[in-house]
Amino acid sequence: NPETTSVDGYVQYNPAAGTWAALRGGAGNGAGDTDASFPVIYLENNLGTSAGWVNMVRGVFLFDTSSLNDSATVDAATLSLYVGSKGDNFAQNVGVVGSTPASNTALVAADFTQLGTTRYVTTDLDLTTITTSAYNDWVFNATGISNVSKTGVSKFGLRCSGDIDNVEPTVANAVASLNVNLADAAGTTTDPKLVVTYSLPATTNQLKYYRRIRFPGAVTGL
Repeated sequence: NPETTSVDGYVQYNPAAGTWAALRGGAGNGAGDTDASFPVIYLENNLGTSAGWVNMVRGVFLFDTSSLNDSATVDAATLSLYVGSKGDNFAQNVGVVGSTPASNTALVAADFTQLGTTRYVTTDLDLTTITTSAYNDWVFNATGISNVSKTGVSKFGLRCSGDIDNVEPTVANAVASLNVNLADAAGTTTDPKLVVTYSLPATTNQLKYYRRIRFPGAVTGL
């Protein structure tokens, strides 16, 4: 912070208790992009009824991948996040989707509505099997790979599986959360990272060969 070409952080909708549909489809009323770590997945029901949904957080992760250049072919990509803590009472998985925040360098509350529902990963990660105090990897599928920008900023988001699929969890008075380190954490050893495997077109070095031909002079004295 301050961001220069890309941003990471969270977007949130934290209303008075309401229905699942109202929570998931809300306009958003919170965002942050300066935290060292934060729950980029958070889901809470505190009234014990289907009208008790009070909080949903989604994660946003942008990477400047313009150095790949347009001639590159992206063969594989993996998003890795360093997880500090987690909790899950809702049997949720965590998937990667696309995101389209209004700015590449800042997040605002309205960006809560700017995450897609098409999965960019081969397999969502089960919250119960995610490892804390370590990096966890989301391996991209063909759709995710195709959304790695070779000339600009690649834009991704994190949503829990119930949020992606619009399937309301049935457990009451419960929370699911995933706290990860963000780029504003001290140092770079736990930053979010995107590892891209790519290839470049083969090039042929064209060598010019010059053949020297000697023409004998006129023969005289015959």
